[in-house]
Amino acid sequence: TILAATNEQTEKALFNAQKWVGLRDSDLEANQYLALLLLRNDKYEKSALQLVRIEQLVAESESQAEKESFKSLRFIGALLSVESHHDKALSVFTKYLDHHAEKVGSFHNQAKIQVQQQLILASLANQAENHDVVISSLGKLDSYVVEEAIESKSYIKASLMKAKALKNVKRVTDAVQALKPVVDKHDASDSIKLELVRLLIMDQQQDAAFTYLKDLTIKHPQNNDLLKSLIALEIDQANYLGATKDIEKLKLSADYASDAEYFMAEVFEAQGDTKSALDGYMKVTNGSLLKNAKKKVARLKKQLILDAGLQNVNFKRPLHESGGE
Repeated sequence: TILAATNEQTEKALFNAQKWVGLRDSDLEANQYLALLLLRNDKYEKSALQLVRIEQLVAESESQAEKESFKSLRFIGALLSVESHHDKALSVFTKYLDHHAEKVGSFHNQAKIQVQQQLILASLANQAENHDVVISSLGKLDSYVVEEAIESKSYIKASLMKAKALKNVKRVTDAVQALKPVVDKHDASDSIKLELVRLLIMDQQQDAAFTYLKDLTIKHPQNNDLLKSLIALEIDQANYLGATKDIEKLKLSADYASDAEYFMAEVFEAQGDTKSALDGYMKVTNGSLLKNAKKKVARLKKQLILDAGLQNVNFKRPLHESGGE
């Protein structure tokens, strides 16, 4: 079974897995292989029923504490999360939920198990890049918080997942609203705050983005990538004084000297000083902005040539009096 499955001979692997389970009905590993091979052979309903069998096997060894933490359900979610066929894993788990739904009433806290079901569903949908299912399965996140049915870390992780899904379907404003409630929570990482900054910029909320980004640069003064983002945002907001001060900070790092020259050139260009801007872009010799700098050098050189040419044209005489020149 293992050799055939490893070599993508799914039909042969399935045939052997069925024999394996027939010989050892209570073997957890055998049942796991059978469930996944049924999935890979597009036998979704049979795979879902096999997951029910796996759940029973896991539950037989569960303590009361493990039952209350929904160990068997989490086990199913973990099993499907490592499956490479993400779309199929999502389809099978959806069918498995139909069988698992009838068990919800047997749990003391029904809201908590429903939350676990939806979190696993959203995670599998996220792997399958099915953004609509991610959004719909996490649609009741706020009510889960009110019912105290979700842990803080899970709520933050789910909110980030929902925000990214909303962004992927071009609902940027909704994505911002999904992430804002968690960004200042104790368990929220700075990477979540940075994701909110990106969303705010996409949603044309530069002032709010600047506030969060400024806080991040103060908190992480050695992170020059954050400083670069702040400078770019300051230039975009025409805050040239603030940008110039931060560019001077960026220049202190030899690795970011070229980036600093690029940003200073952008400031000159925005202020209409084309010559200084050209000189600045020509000083960019490496870094992630080198390609952009070369393009701007070519464009500004052409602009200076055209400007110089226009200055030498005599517009006082009509064309027919100048020999058609």
